[in-house]
Amino acid sequence: MLDRLEYRHAYQVVSVDLGNPNDPSDDTVTIQNPWYPNQVMTMPYEDWRK
Repeated sequence: MLDRLEYRHAYQVVSVDLGNPNDPSDDTVTIQNPWYPNQVMTMPYEDWRK
């Protein structure tokens, strides 16, 4: 599991969960370090956008 993102490093999106269509606050994105496939992180969509 990733505990933080590394600056200037590539990640790939594994999945996007839009949750409740009436509540965008529960939308999440799961990313993965392509060099280490077992390292994944799920974060709020708004954080990923930033």
